[in-house]
Amino acid sequence: MIGIRHGKTIAVVIGLAAFTSFGVNSAMSDPPPAPSGGPYSSSAHGSSVNGVDRSTIDASYSVFAKGNCSHCHEQHASLEGAEPAPISLNNLPSPALGFAAEQDLCFECHDASGPAPAAADVETQFNSLTYKHGKAGAFDYMETYDNRHQPKEQTSVDFSALDRHAECADCHNPHKATKANPLLGASGITVTNGAGWAEPSYSATTAEVSSERDQYKVCFKCHSGWAGYGAGTNQGVEFNPGNRGFHGAGASGARSYPMTMGTFNMTYVYKMMPRYKNDPNYDSDAELRDAPMICSDCHGYNDGDPQGVHGSNLAKILKVPVGSNYTAWNNTITYASNSTTIWCFNCHSSTFAGTGFAVSGGTNLHTNKHDGDLCMDCHVKVPHGWNERPRLVKPYNLAGGYARYQGTSASTGIATTVANWRASGNWTESSAGSPHQNCTNN
Repeated sequence: MIGIRHGKTIAVVIGLAAFTSFGVNSAMSDPPPAPSGGPYSSSAHGSSVNGVDRSTIDASYSVFAKGNCSHCHEQHASLEGAEPAPISLNNLPSPALGFAAEQDLCFECHDASGPAPAAADVETQFNSLTYKHGKAGAFDYMETYDNRHQPKEQTSVDFSALDRHAECADCHNPHKATKANPLLGASGITVTNGAGWAEPSYSATTAEVSSERDQYKVCFKCHSGWAGYGAGTNQGVEFNPGNRGFHGAGASGARSYPMTMGTFNMTYVYKMMPRYKNDPNYDSDAELRDAPMICSDCHGYNDGDPQGVHGSNLAKILKVPVGSNYTAWNNTITYASNSTTIWCFNCHSSTFAGTGFAVSGGTNLHTNKHDGDLCMDCHVKVPHGWNERPRLVKPYNLAGGYARYQGTSASTGIATTVANWRASGNWTESSAGSPHQNCTNN
Protein backbone atom coordinates (compact mmCIF):
# COMPACT_ATOMS: atom_id res chain seq x y z
CA MET A 1 0.00 0.00 0.00
CA ILE A 2 1.03 3.62 -0.41
CA GLY A 3 1.38 6.02 2.48
CA ILE A 4 2.53 9.59 3.17
CA ARG A 5 5.11 10.42 5.81
CA HIS A 6 6.74 13.83 6.31
CA GLY A 7 5.43 14.97 2.94
CA LYS A 8 7.05 12.13 1.03
CA THR A 9 5.45 9.20 -0.66
CA ILE A 10 6.68 5.86 0.60
CA ALA A 11 5.79 2.32 -0.31
CA VAL A 12 5.13 0.15 2.72
CA VAL A 13 5.13 -3.58 2.14
CA ILE A 14 3.58 -5.87 4.73
CA GLY A 15 6.05 -8.39 6.18
CA LEU A 16 5.09 -11.43 4.11
CA ALA A 17 7.33 -13.87 6.01
CA ALA A 18 5.34 -13.22 9.15
CA PHE A 19 2.39 -15.15 7.81
CA THR A 20 1.88 -18.72 6.72
CA SER A 21 -0.66 -18.00 3.99
CA PHE A 22 -2.92 -15.36 2.57
CA GLY A 23 -5.65 -17.80 1.52
CA VAL A 24 -6.91 -15.97 -1.62
CA ASN A 25 -10.50 -16.84 -2.52
CA SER A 26 -10.52 -18.94 -5.69
CA ALA A 27 -13.47 -17.05 -7.20
CA MET A 28 -11.70 -13.73 -6.62
CA SER A 29 -15.13 -12.14 -6.18
CA ASP A 30 -14.68 -11.50 -2.46
CA PRO A 31 -11.83 -9.86 -0.59
CA PRO A 32 -9.24 -12.34 0.62
CA PRO A 33 -9.48 -13.26 4.30
CA ALA A 34 -7.28 -11.55 6.82
CA PRO A 35 -3.70 -12.83 7.01
CA SER A 36 -3.13 -15.66 9.43
CA GLY A 37 -0.28 -15.24 11.90
CA GLY A 38 2.25 -18.06 11.58
CA PRO A 39 5.17 -19.33 13.69
CA TYR A 40 7.16 -16.15 13.13
CA SER A 41 4.80 -14.08 15.24
CA SER A 42 5.51 -16.42 18.17
CA SER A 43 9.26 -16.36 17.74
CA ALA A 44 11.77 -14.21 19.59
CA HIS A 45 12.31 -12.13 16.45
CA GLY A 46 8.66 -11.83 15.47
CA SER A 47 7.23 -10.76 18.81
CA SER A 48 5.35 -7.49 18.53
CA VAL A 49 6.45 -6.64 22.07
CA ASN A 50 10.18 -7.39 22.12
CA GLY A 51 10.94 -8.69 18.64
CA VAL A 52 13.60 -7.49 16.22
CA ASP A 53 13.76 -3.71 15.93
CA ARG A 54 16.47 -1.88 13.99
CA SER A 55 15.11 1.62 14.49
CA THR A 56 17.80 2.35 17.10
CA ILE A 57 20.42 1.61 14.44
CA ASP A 58 18.76 3.61 11.71
CA ALA A 59 15.87 5.93 12.51
CA SER A 60 14.36 5.36 9.08
CA TYR A 61 13.34 1.89 10.28
CA SER A 62 10.97 3.42 12.83
CA VAL A 63 8.30 3.17 10.15
CA PHE A 64 8.24 -0.59 10.83
CA ALA A 65 6.75 -2.08 13.97
CA LYS A 66 8.76 -4.41 16.21
CA GLY A 67 8.99 -7.86 14.73
CA ASN A 68 8.36 -6.69 11.18
CA CYS A 69 10.20 -8.65 8.51
CA SER A 70 11.57 -5.45 6.99
CA HIS A 71 14.01 -5.01 9.86
CA CYS A 72 16.04 -7.83 8.27
CA HIS A 73 14.79 -8.12 4.68
CA GLU A 74 14.44 -5.65 1.84
CA GLN A 75 10.93 -6.00 0.48
CA HIS A 76 11.09 -3.69 -2.49
CA ALA A 77 10.10 -0.70 -0.39
CA SER A 78 11.55 2.77 -0.29
CA LEU A 79 12.50 4.28 3.03
CA GLU A 80 12.36 8.05 2.88
CA GLY A 81 13.15 7.82 -0.81
CA ALA A 82 16.26 5.72 -0.26
CA GLU A 83 16.38 2.22 -1.64
CA PRO A 84 18.35 -0.12 0.69
CA ALA A 85 20.64 -2.41 -1.21
CA PRO A 86 20.50 -6.01 0.04
CA ILE A 87 23.93 -7.24 -0.95
CA SER A 88 25.99 -10.16 0.16
CA LEU A 89 29.62 -11.15 -0.29
CA ASN A 90 31.46 -9.43 -3.19
CA ASN A 91 28.45 -7.13 -3.74
CA LEU A 92 26.29 -10.02 -4.94
CA PRO A 93 22.55 -9.91 -4.24
CA SER A 94 21.54 -11.62 -1.03
CA PRO A 95 19.44 -14.72 -1.86
CA ALA A 96 17.26 -13.94 1.16
CA LEU A 97 17.17 -10.17 0.46
CA GLY A 98 19.00 -9.59 3.70
CA PHE A 99 20.77 -6.36 4.47
CA ALA A 100 24.09 -8.13 5.10
CA ALA A 101 25.77 -11.45 4.46
CA GLU A 102 24.75 -14.29 6.73
CA GLN A 103 26.40 -13.88 10.16
CA ASP A 104 26.96 -10.16 9.53
CA LEU A 105 23.20 -9.67 9.36
CA CYS A 106 22.77 -11.34 12.76
CA PHE A 107 25.67 -9.41 14.25
CA GLU A 108 24.09 -6.08 13.31
CA CYS A 109 21.80 -6.60 16.30
CA HIS A 110 23.52 -9.35 18.31
CA ASP A 111 26.59 -7.30 19.20
CA ALA A 112 27.77 -5.18 22.11
CA SER A 113 25.79 -2.13 20.98
CA GLY A 114 22.48 -3.96 20.43
CA PRO A 115 19.62 -3.44 19.92
CA ALA A 116 19.50 -7.10 20.98
CA PRO A 117 19.88 -7.33 24.78
CA ALA A 118 23.35 -7.76 26.26
CA ALA A 119 22.49 -11.36 27.14
CA ALA A 120 22.25 -12.02 23.38
CA ASP A 121 25.59 -10.45 22.39
CA VAL A 122 26.95 -13.33 20.35
CA GLU A 123 29.37 -11.33 18.19
CA THR A 124 31.57 -10.48 21.18
CA GLN A 125 31.88 -14.18 21.95
CA PHE A 126 33.00 -14.92 18.42
CA ASN A 127 35.45 -12.03 18.36
CA SER A 128 36.96 -12.32 21.83
CA LEU A 129 37.10 -16.04 22.63
CA THR A 130 40.11 -18.12 21.64
CA TYR A 131 38.26 -21.10 20.20
CA LYS A 132 35.23 -20.49 18.02
CA HIS A 133 32.59 -22.77 16.62
CA GLY A 134 33.18 -23.32 12.94
CA LYS A 135 36.85 -22.43 13.09
CA ALA A 136 39.63 -25.01 12.90
CA GLY A 137 43.02 -23.40 13.36
CA ALA A 138 43.34 -20.60 10.83
CA PHE A 139 40.44 -21.91 8.75
CA ASP A 140 37.12 -20.24 9.46
CA TYR A 141 34.15 -22.09 7.99
CA MET A 142 31.88 -19.15 8.79
CA GLU A 143 33.89 -16.45 7.04
CA THR A 144 35.62 -18.48 4.33
CA TYR A 145 32.48 -20.19 3.14
CA ASP A 146 30.17 -17.20 3.19
CA ASN A 147 27.17 -17.75 0.90
CA ARG A 148 27.37 -21.55 1.09
CA HIS A 149 24.35 -21.77 3.37
CA GLN A 150 21.05 -22.00 1.51
CA PRO A 151 17.55 -21.69 3.01
CA LYS A 152 16.37 -25.01 1.59
CA GLU A 153 19.46 -27.16 2.11
CA GLN A 154 18.38 -30.62 3.19
CA THR A 155 20.81 -33.31 2.06
CA SER A 156 24.30 -34.36 3.12
CA VAL A 157 25.66 -32.97 -0.15
CA ASP A 158 24.67 -29.50 1.05
CA PHE A 159 27.10 -29.83 3.98
CA SER A 160 30.01 -31.74 2.48
CA ALA A 161 33.15 -30.95 0.48
CA LEU A 162 33.23 -27.35 -0.73
CA ASP A 163 29.75 -26.73 0.66
CA ARG A 164 30.97 -27.24 4.22
CA HIS A 165 29.91 -24.23 6.27
CA ALA A 166 28.97 -23.06 9.75
CA GLU A 167 26.47 -20.22 9.77
CA CYS A 168 24.09 -18.98 12.44
CA ALA A 169 21.13 -20.38 10.50
CA ASP A 170 22.67 -23.87 10.50
CA CYS A 171 21.85 -24.09 14.21
CA HIS A 172 19.04 -21.55 14.59
CA ASN A 173 15.87 -20.89 12.66
CA PRO A 174 15.46 -17.10 12.96
CA HIS A 175 11.79 -17.32 12.04
CA LYS A 176 10.87 -19.87 14.72
CA ALA A 177 13.48 -19.82 17.51
CA THR A 178 12.31 -18.59 20.89
CA LYS A 179 14.20 -17.40 23.94
CA ALA A 180 13.14 -20.54 25.78
CA ASN A 181 14.08 -22.83 22.88
CA PRO A 182 16.67 -21.29 20.53
CA LEU A 183 16.88 -24.58 18.58
CA LEU A 184 13.20 -24.62 17.66
CA GLY A 185 12.81 -25.11 13.92
CA ALA A 186 16.52 -25.71 13.22
CA SER A 187 17.32 -28.46 10.75
CA GLY A 188 18.61 -31.80 12.02
CA ILE A 189 18.92 -35.41 10.99
CA THR A 190 17.25 -38.49 12.41
CA VAL A 191 19.55 -41.20 13.73
CA THR A 192 18.79 -44.91 14.07
CA ASN A 193 21.38 -46.80 16.10
CA GLY A 194 22.40 -50.42 15.78
CA ALA A 195 25.26 -52.28 17.41
CA GLY A 196 27.85 -50.46 19.46
CA TRP A 197 30.75 -48.70 17.72
CA ALA A 198 29.04 -48.89 14.36
CA GLU A 199 27.86 -46.20 12.00
CA PRO A 200 24.15 -45.60 12.63
CA SER A 201 21.74 -45.09 9.80
CA TYR A 202 20.72 -41.52 9.09
CA SER A 203 17.73 -39.92 7.44
CA ALA A 204 18.39 -38.89 3.85
CA THR A 205 17.18 -35.35 4.43
CA THR A 206 16.91 -32.94 7.34
CA ALA A 207 13.80 -32.14 9.32
CA GLU A 208 13.04 -29.40 11.82
CA VAL A 209 13.76 -30.17 15.47
CA SER A 210 11.44 -29.14 18.27
CA SER A 211 13.23 -29.99 21.52
CA GLU A 212 16.58 -29.00 23.01
CA ARG A 213 17.05 -32.73 23.60
CA ASP A 214 17.35 -32.96 19.81
CA GLN A 215 20.47 -30.80 19.80
CA TYR A 216 22.58 -33.76 18.66
CA LYS A 217 20.48 -33.97 15.49
CA VAL A 218 21.66 -30.48 14.59
CA CYS A 219 25.29 -31.18 15.52
CA PHE A 220 25.40 -34.48 13.64
CA LYS A 221 24.94 -32.64 10.34
CA CYS A 222 28.68 -31.88 10.52
CA HIS A 223 30.02 -34.11 13.31
CA SER A 224 28.95 -37.57 12.16
CA GLY A 225 29.30 -39.74 9.10
CA TRP A 226 26.18 -38.24 7.54
CA ALA A 227 28.10 -35.58 5.59
CA GLY A 228 31.62 -36.49 6.70
CA TYR A 229 33.13 -35.39 9.99
CA GLY A 230 36.26 -33.70 8.68
CA ALA A 231 39.33 -33.71 10.92
CA GLY A 232 37.37 -34.61 14.06
CA THR A 233 35.99 -37.92 15.23
CA ASN A 234 32.78 -39.62 14.19
CA GLN A 235 30.37 -38.66 16.94
CA GLY A 236 27.58 -40.68 15.40
CA VAL A 237 29.61 -43.76 16.30
CA GLU A 238 30.86 -42.43 19.66
CA PHE A 239 27.45 -41.49 21.11
CA ASN A 240 25.78 -44.75 20.13
CA PRO A 241 24.01 -46.00 23.30
CA GLY A 242 24.97 -49.53 22.25
CA ASN A 243 28.55 -48.72 23.25
CA ARG A 244 29.80 -50.06 26.57
CA GLY A 245 30.54 -46.53 27.74
CA PHE A 246 29.25 -43.16 26.53
CA HIS A 247 27.98 -39.78 27.62
CA GLY A 248 24.30 -39.64 26.82
CA ALA A 249 24.23 -36.67 24.46
CA GLY A 250 23.22 -38.62 21.36
CA ALA A 251 20.24 -40.63 20.28
CA SER A 252 18.23 -42.32 22.98
CA GLY A 253 18.48 -46.01 23.69
CA ALA A 254 19.11 -48.54 26.41
CA ARG A 255 22.61 -48.51 27.88
CA SER A 256 24.66 -51.65 27.35
CA TYR A 257 26.17 -51.17 30.81
CA PRO A 258 23.89 -49.30 33.26
CA MET A 259 25.52 -46.66 35.44
CA THR A 260 25.21 -47.70 39.08
CA MET A 261 28.17 -46.02 40.81
CA GLY A 262 29.77 -42.60 41.11
CA THR A 263 28.90 -39.23 42.60
CA PHE A 264 28.70 -35.72 41.21
CA ASN A 265 30.06 -32.29 42.06
CA MET A 266 26.83 -30.63 43.12
CA THR A 267 28.49 -27.20 43.16
CA TYR A 268 28.92 -27.11 39.40
CA VAL A 269 27.01 -29.97 37.77
CA TYR A 270 23.82 -27.89 37.72
CA LYS A 271 25.72 -25.04 36.11
CA MET A 272 26.93 -27.40 33.41
CA MET A 273 23.37 -28.73 32.98
CA PRO A 274 21.22 -25.80 34.18
CA ARG A 275 17.88 -27.28 33.06
CA TYR A 276 18.13 -29.79 35.92
CA LYS A 277 18.87 -27.26 38.66
CA ASN A 278 15.37 -27.18 40.15
CA ASP A 279 14.06 -30.44 38.73
CA PRO A 280 13.12 -32.85 41.54
CA ASN A 281 13.55 -35.74 39.11
CA TYR A 282 17.29 -35.06 38.90
CA ASP A 283 18.35 -34.05 42.38
CA SER A 284 20.42 -37.08 43.35
CA ASP A 285 23.50 -38.92 42.10
CA ALA A 286 21.45 -41.92 40.97
CA GLU A 287 19.08 -39.72 38.96
CA LEU A 288 21.86 -37.65 37.39
CA ARG A 289 23.60 -40.81 36.12
CA ASP A 290 20.69 -41.36 33.76
CA ALA A 291 20.02 -37.71 32.95
CA PRO A 292 19.74 -37.10 29.19
CA MET A 293 22.54 -34.82 28.06
CA ILE A 294 22.95 -32.35 25.24
CA CYS A 295 26.17 -31.30 23.54
CA SER A 296 26.16 -27.87 25.18
CA ASP A 297 26.30 -29.47 28.64
CA CYS A 298 30.04 -29.80 28.02
CA HIS A 299 30.70 -27.35 25.21
CA GLY A 300 30.21 -23.60 25.30
CA TYR A 301 31.51 -20.54 27.11
CA ASN A 302 30.26 -20.68 30.71
CA ASP A 303 26.98 -20.80 32.60
CA GLY A 304 26.14 -17.20 31.71
CA ASP A 305 24.40 -15.66 28.70
CA PRO A 306 24.48 -15.98 25.82
CA GLN A 307 24.55 -19.72 26.22
CA GLY A 308 25.35 -22.09 23.40
CA VAL A 309 28.27 -23.62 21.55
CA HIS A 310 29.54 -20.33 20.12
CA GLY A 311 33.05 -20.39 21.54
CA SER A 312 35.27 -20.78 24.56
CA ASN A 313 38.72 -19.91 25.86
CA LEU A 314 39.41 -23.63 26.24
CA ALA A 315 40.26 -25.97 23.38
CA LYS A 316 37.40 -28.08 22.03
CA ILE A 317 35.07 -25.24 23.09
CA LEU A 318 34.85 -26.71 26.58
CA LYS A 319 32.52 -24.98 29.01
CA VAL A 320 33.65 -23.90 32.48
CA PRO A 321 31.15 -22.59 35.06
CA VAL A 322 31.74 -19.18 36.57
CA GLY A 323 33.91 -19.60 39.67
CA SER A 324 35.33 -22.99 38.72
CA ASN A 325 39.07 -23.71 38.68
CA TYR A 326 38.57 -26.95 36.78
CA THR A 327 39.95 -25.69 33.47
CA ALA A 328 42.67 -28.18 32.47
CA TRP A 329 42.04 -30.56 29.61
CA ASN A 330 44.95 -32.37 28.00
CA ASN A 331 46.83 -35.62 28.31
CA THR A 332 49.45 -34.36 30.76
CA ILE A 333 47.18 -33.62 33.73
CA THR A 334 47.68 -36.00 36.63
CA TYR A 335 45.07 -36.96 39.13
CA ALA A 336 45.67 -36.10 42.75
CA SER A 337 43.36 -36.45 45.71
CA ASN A 338 43.36 -32.65 46.04
CA SER A 339 43.11 -31.89 42.31
CA THR A 340 41.80 -28.42 41.58
CA THR A 341 42.25 -28.18 37.79
CA ILE A 342 40.97 -31.28 35.96
CA TRP A 343 38.04 -30.20 33.80
CA CYS A 344 35.99 -33.38 34.30
CA PHE A 345 35.53 -32.48 37.96
CA ASN A 346 33.07 -29.78 36.96
CA CYS A 347 30.55 -32.63 36.92
CA HIS A 348 32.22 -35.61 38.58
CA SER A 349 33.38 -35.75 42.20
CA SER A 350 37.12 -35.09 42.53
CA THR A 351 37.23 -37.55 45.45
CA PHE A 352 35.67 -40.38 43.41
CA ALA A 353 33.25 -40.95 46.26
CA GLY A 354 31.13 -44.02 45.61
CA THR A 355 33.41 -45.17 42.82
CA GLY A 356 32.94 -48.66 41.42
CA PHE A 357 36.69 -48.95 41.00
CA ALA A 358 37.23 -50.27 44.51
CA VAL A 359 38.21 -53.48 46.28
CA SER A 360 35.85 -55.37 48.52
CA GLY A 361 35.29 -53.24 51.59
CA GLY A 362 35.22 -49.98 49.66
CA THR A 363 38.91 -49.07 49.33
CA ASN A 364 39.00 -46.54 46.48
CA LEU A 365 41.59 -47.61 43.91
CA HIS A 366 41.49 -44.23 42.14
CA THR A 367 42.86 -42.52 45.23
CA ASN A 368 44.68 -45.46 46.77
CA LYS A 369 46.67 -46.64 43.74
CA HIS A 370 46.42 -43.92 41.11
CA ASP A 371 47.03 -40.71 43.01
CA GLY A 372 49.59 -39.00 40.75
CA ASP A 373 48.87 -40.90 37.52
CA LEU A 374 47.49 -39.50 34.29
CA CYS A 375 43.73 -39.87 33.81
CA MET A 376 44.31 -40.81 30.18
CA ASP A 377 46.68 -43.61 31.08
CA CYS A 378 43.49 -45.60 31.61
CA HIS A 379 40.67 -43.64 29.95
CA VAL A 380 40.21 -42.69 26.31
CA LYS A 381 41.14 -39.17 25.33
CA VAL A 382 37.82 -38.46 23.60
CA PRO A 383 35.17 -39.13 26.26
CA HIS A 384 32.14 -39.10 23.97
CA GLY A 385 31.87 -42.88 23.91
CA TRP A 386 33.84 -46.12 23.70
CA ASN A 387 33.06 -49.76 23.06
CA GLU A 388 36.25 -51.66 23.92
CA ARG A 389 35.68 -51.42 27.68
CA PRO A 390 32.96 -49.99 29.96
CA ARG A 391 33.52 -46.66 31.74
CA LEU A 392 35.53 -45.23 28.81
CA VAL A 393 38.50 -47.40 29.85
CA LYS A 394 40.94 -48.07 27.03
CA PRO A 395 42.71 -51.38 26.42
CA TYR A 396 46.42 -51.88 26.94
CA ASN A 397 48.44 -51.50 23.73
CA LEU A 398 45.71 -49.69 21.84
CA ALA A 399 46.70 -49.64 18.18
CA GLY A 400 45.26 -49.47 14.70
CA GLY A 401 43.09 -46.51 13.77
CA TYR A 402 42.54 -45.38 17.34
CA ALA A 403 45.37 -42.90 17.78
CA ARG A 404 42.85 -40.12 18.51
CA TYR A 405 41.72 -42.04 21.59
CA GLN A 406 45.11 -42.99 23.06
CA GLY A 407 45.75 -39.90 25.14
CA THR A 408 49.19 -40.78 26.51
CA SER A 409 50.48 -43.77 24.55
CA ALA A 410 49.43 -47.15 23.18
CA SER A 411 51.30 -48.92 25.99
CA THR A 412 48.93 -47.65 28.67
CA GLY A 413 45.50 -48.94 29.57
CA ILE A 414 44.27 -52.18 31.08
CA ALA A 415 44.59 -55.70 29.72
CA THR A 416 41.46 -57.18 31.23
CA THR A 417 38.75 -58.10 28.76
CA VAL A 418 35.06 -57.43 28.95
CA ALA A 419 34.56 -61.10 29.78
CA ASN A 420 36.69 -60.65 32.90
CA TRP A 421 35.28 -57.27 33.89
CA ARG A 422 34.75 -57.06 37.64
CA ALA A 423 31.55 -55.88 39.23
CA SER A 424 31.56 -52.45 40.83
CA GLY A 425 33.26 -52.54 44.21
CA ASN A 426 34.81 -55.94 43.58
CA TRP A 427 38.17 -55.13 41.99
CA THR A 428 41.62 -56.23 43.09
CA GLU A 429 45.01 -54.90 42.15
CA SER A 430 45.40 -57.70 39.62
CA SER A 431 41.94 -57.22 38.09
CA ALA A 432 43.27 -54.89 35.42
CA GLY A 433 45.27 -57.74 33.95
CA SER A 434 48.92 -57.99 33.13
CA PRO A 435 50.52 -56.08 31.68
CA HIS A 436 48.69 -52.86 32.32
CA GLN A 437 49.65 -49.24 32.59
CA ASN A 438 52.63 -48.37 34.76
CA CYS A 439 51.08 -47.14 38.00
CA THR A 440 53.44 -44.86 39.90
CA ASN A 441 52.09 -46.11 43.21
CA ASN A 442 51.87 -49.85 42.53
